[in-house]
Amino acid sequence: MTDCWLIFKNNELLFITYSEEFANLNDVAEEDREQCQIFKNIEGYEEGKGVRLVDDGSGNKIPEVFDLVFSPPEIA
Repeated sequence: MTDCWLIFKNNELLFITYSEEFANLNDVAEEDREQCQIFKNIEGYEEGKGVRLVDDGSGNKIPEVFDLVFSPPEIA
């Protein structure tokens, strides 16, 4: 299995990387790093799926994987 890091800022997905070299906050402004979280190898996540942070009921944010659903545009 290839390692995968997902970086969130203010609970929004900022970026995904499969390279440990980029699994850090070096590209995030120092004053914004406090609002960031890094998750490694989220269970159930695979390329092409979506992931978001949800409240686990005790105030902690945890990743939730979901299927992306795209509808083709309607042609008039």
